[in-house]
Amino acid sequence: MNTKKLLFLLPLLALPALRAQETTPSPPSQHPTEKPPKLIQPQPRLVIDEKAFNFGTITDADTVHHTFVLRNEGAAQLEIKTLHTTCGCLSASIEQSVIQPGKETQLYAEFRGENRDGDQFQLINILSNDPEERKTHIIVRGRVTQAVVLDPERIAFGSVDGAEKQSNRLRIKFQTPDPVAITDIS
Repeated sequence: MNTKKLLFLLPLLALPALRAQETTPSPPSQHPTEKPPKLIQPQPRLVIDEKAFNFGTITDADTVHHTFVLRNEGAAQLEIKTLHTTCGCLSASIEQSVIQPGKETQLYAEFRGENRDGDQFQLINILSNDPEERKTHIIVRGRVTQAVVLDPERIAFGSVDGAEKQSNRLRIKFQTPDPVAITDIS
């Protein structure tokens, strides 16, 4: 075979190999100073459907109970670390402090109207391991009226000796749906 023909064929034989190198991607270079990408860890997620409860109007003799549902919509175990209320008139307890992914638990709240009067706005503060919202709260609100209203609230007779009779009027108003009987006045 002629050397001229051979020299002409060599570049044609090498052409497919060169084209294969152009289309084959080269592996990414790894620099020793580059940090490996962070792995995303599964996280818990606290979801409370009812973040506020209005108990309406009650009297100072009433107690209101309510149940809230807390759900873990995350992919890791949710821990309720603490519950705290803003008033001694409101208490809260939880059925389970550890909630598995996809599960739920109940939070029980009790509001006592005793020694309260007027509009009420109290909070149940929740501290958890939810990385998006470590601190959250539930609002409990309503109005407390007095079960028994005295008008006037006080009557002062001053100095009284046994010879004089004194009297005064007192209006008693009962604001309860149940019947009330006065059994003694002294």
